[in-house]
Amino acid sequence: MTKKNKKIFAVSAGILLGVIAVVSLRVCQHAPGASPSATDTDILNAAYPLYGTGISWGAEVPVTLPPHSDYNPATTTFIGYQVSSLPTPTTNDIAAVTEPLRDYYDKMLLAAGWNIDTNFEADGPGGSIWGYTKGKDVLIFSYNSLFLNQQPNQPEQCPCTVNFIILGGELK
Repeated sequence: MTKKNKKIFAVSAGILLGVIAVVSLRVCQHAPGASPSATDTDILNAAYPLYGTGISWGAEVPVTLPPHSDYNPATTTFIGYQVSSLPTPTTNDIAAVTEPLRDYYDKMLLAAGWNIDTNFEADGPGGSIWGYTKGKDVLIFSYNSLFLNQQPNQPEQCPCTVNFIILGGELK
């Protein structure tokens, strides 16, 4: 096999693995008997245009979250769609990356009639979750940080990258 053919094979294999991963993610996140509706997609569309300064986003995938799960503190199932970011460039200041995104959505969603819902709020070291509601519609935002060069038994500290998730759907 020539060097060029090896490169083509490696790229093709990578693309195939990526497609398999996306299909697997869609199948694994989809609960039997609970399918997101077109309305659920419209709810996620309330977060568009997606905040884009220094952040790249992946494709939307259907998601079903059981009651009392990490992203769903409610007593009913969350059915909708999710969009996730790629890791941000390395930063030494998490707030410099996360606060502009949160401010962007606070202004945009509150102006569009959404309400901040403290039932969806949680914070921890390098991560946060918050949400907005409008009737039965829910938008949930989160981020988590991957701390680079982390030493065992030491406090988490930057440099780090940040990943964001936006969930849009209904509690059913």
